[in-house]
Amino acid sequence: MGFIVNLLVTFFLSPVVVNTLGLEVYGIWVVISTLTGYLGLVESGVTVSTGRFLNYYLGRKDLTSASETVSTSLVFYVAIGGLLLLLLLLLRPWIETLVPPTWTVGPGELFLICMVLALNVLLGFVVAVVGQLLQAENRFDLRNLCALLGVLLRFALTLSALNGGGGLLELAGVQAISTLFTGALMSWFALNYGPAVRISPGGASLRALRELFGFGKWAMVNNVCAKASVQADVLVVGGLLGVRSVAFYSVGQMLVEYSFVLVQSVVSVASPDLIKAVARGDTGMAKIFIIEGGRASICLAVPLFIGLMVFGSDFLRLWMGPEFEQGAAVASILAGARLLCALFQGAGAAIWALGHVKVLSMAAAMTTAINLLVSILLILLAGAGIEGVAVGTLVALFIQQMIVYPLLVRRFIGVSLTGLYSTMLPRFIAASAVVLLTFVSVEELVELSSWLEFIAVIVPAGLVGIALTALIVLGRSRVRRLIRRLITPAA
Repeated sequence: MGFIVNLLVTFFLSPVVVNTLGLEVYGIWVVISTLTGYLGLVESGVTVSTGRFLNYYLGRKDLTSASETVSTSLVFYVAIGGLLLLLLLLLRPWIETLVPPTWTVGPGELFLICMVLALNVLLGFVVAVVGQLLQAENRFDLRNLCALLGVLLRFALTLSALNGGGGLLELAGVQAISTLFTGALMSWFALNYGPAVRISPGGASLRALRELFGFGKWAMVNNVCAKASVQADVLVVGGLLGVRSVAFYSVGQMLVEYSFVLVQSVVSVASPDLIKAVARGDTGMAKIFIIEGGRASICLAVPLFIGLMVFGSDFLRLWMGPEFEQGAAVASILAGARLLCALFQGAGAAIWALGHVKVLSMAAAMTTAINLLVSILLILLAGAGIEGVAVGTLVALFIQQMIVYPLLVRRFIGVSLTGLYSTMLPRFIAASAVVLLTFVSVEELVELSSWLEFIAVIVPAGLVGIALTALIVLGRSRVRRLIRRLITPAA
C-alpha cells in the first residue's frame, strides 16, 4: 500500500513540479539531487551489513550480539553525519565555485540546497537502520505504514511550497522534514513491535564495527555501483546533452525504476527468512529461492515492463504532455533491461544471503563500468542522444544478468548453467512473447487519447497479461492452487 501511494503521489506531483519549475530548473533539481545522493557513500555499506547481521544473530537466538550490531550502527551514523555536515560547511567557498554560469540557481542558494539534501540523506541512514528492526520481525505492514504517512506529508508540503512560490530550497526542506517524520514514527513502532534488542550508545563496540565494515566495505561497493548504474546516467546526460535533456531522460527512467522497486519487493520480503535459514545451516533453501524467487518476479515483471514498452508513449503523453513522448524510447529500453533483472533476481539475493558480497560487488562494478563506457561512446561517436545512455544500461545489465549471475550461481550454489537456463529461460521467453503480442495487438486496435480510454484499456489488458504470464510460468495446476488459497478464508 505504501508503494502504491508513493506511486500515486509521484504521478500527481511530477507534472506539477515540472510545470511550476520549468524544464531547466527541474533538470537542475535532478542533477543536484543525484550529486547529493552520492553523499550516501559515507555509510560504507553499514546499513546493509546491519540488516544481514541483525537477522543472522536473531536466527541464532543471540540477542546480545544483535543489540550490539544495531547500537554500533546508529552511533556510527550520528558521528559520521555530524562530521560530514561540518566538512560541507568548511568546503562552502569551493562548492560555490562549481555552479555553472548558465544555471539559474545562485551559488549561495545552491549550497543551502546541498546542505538540506545532505541532512536528508543522513536522516535516511537512521531511518533505514530502524526499518531493519521492523523487517527482521516481518512487520512490513508497520514499515510501509510509516513510509505511507511520510509520503502523504511530503505530498501536502510540496503542494504548499509550490503554491506559495517556493523553489528548490523549499523542496529540499520538504524532503528533510518528511524523512524526519518517517524516522520518528518508525522508531516508535520499532521499540514496541521490533525484536527485543537493547539499543544504547554504550552498547556500541569496535568488534561490531569491524564486523560491519568487514562485510560492509564490499556491500558499499555493491551499493555504489548499483546506484551509479542508474544515477550516473543522469550525470552523463546532463554533462554531455544538457540539463533540459535530463528532464526527459529522468521521467522515462522514473517510470521504470518505480516499477522495478515493486518487482524487487517480491524477493525482498522473503530475504530475512533466507538469511536466518542460512544462519541455521539450511543452504539448500538458496537453490529453491533462486527458482521460486525468479518465477514470482517474472509473473509481475513481464506484464509490467512489457506494458511500459508498448503503452509507455501514450502514458507519457497523457501524464506529462506531448513534449515528453521522447522519453518513451528511454522507458522502453530501460524496461527491457529491468525485465532481464527480474529473471535471476532470486539468484542475486541467494548469493548475498550466503555472504558472497565481494563477488557481487565486483560484478556490480563491472556492470557500471560497461554502462558508462557504452553510454559515452554512443553519445560521442554515434550521436545517439538520451536513447544511447539507456542502451548502455541495457547492454551492461544483459551481461550481468544473463552471463555473470548464472556463473556465480554455478560456483557458489552448485546449480549448473544448463539446469538454470533450461529451468528459467523457456517459460520466460514464451510468457514475454505472448504478452508482447497481446499488448501490441491491443495497442494497434484502440486509440488512447484520454485517461478514461487509457484506464479502460490498460486495466483489463494488464490483468490478462498477469494471468497469461502466471499460466505459462507457474503452470495451470499451481495457479489453481494459488487462486484457491486466495479465495478460501484462513482457518
